[in-house]
Parts: sequence; C-alpha cells; structure tokens
Amino acid sequence: MARYSIRHDPAAIDEFEGAIDWYDRESPGTGSRFKDAVKTKLVQIRSNPRRWARERDGTRRALLRPFSYAVVFRLNGDVIQIIAHAHTSRRPGYWRKRLRDSS
Repeated sequence: MARYSIRHDPAAIDEFEGAIDWYDRESPGTGSRFKDAVKTKLVQIRSNPRRWARERDGTRRALLRPFSYAVVFRLNGDVIQIIAHAHTSRRPGYWRKRLRDSS
C-alpha cells in the first residue's frame, strides 16, 4: 500500500478553522464534532484516496456527513493536496482558482 502525505492549501486551513469557529458560535461543542469529522475523513482519504471518484478537473470530493461540507482534494503522486474544506451549498467551485496556484 502506498504511503501518502497530506498537504493543505493555506486557504483550506483558513476555511477549516473558520468552520470550527462558526459551528461553535452557533452551537457550542459542534465545532469540536466538525473537527473530529474532518480528522476522521482525512484518515480515510489517506488510507485510500482513490475511493472517491475523480472529477474532470482531477479533484475528488469526500463528503463530511452530517455536516454540509466536503474535503476537496487531488492526488499528485504520493501527495494528497487538500484544496478546500468547502461548504456544499455556498459558492460552488470558488476554490477552482487554487488548482492553478497549487500545480
């Protein structure tokens, strides 16, 4: 089995932290549950990144149920590039410009 490393786009880190803060403001403790869900999903992605379908742009999206977020990533050799922690209903595709920046 291949060993993958994970690299986050800096904007994805900002999104992740912002979502944690937002969830905690709306309902204390929910930010922590969101954080745990993301960590669990990253473990799953790292163990088998090809589990999620590849889109035309080369990205894959792992949904974070029950949260309305997806981890958007792409595989580049043995590196998993986290492009976005994207809300599934807001500004679809806003993160696509990052694909050019992180090539």
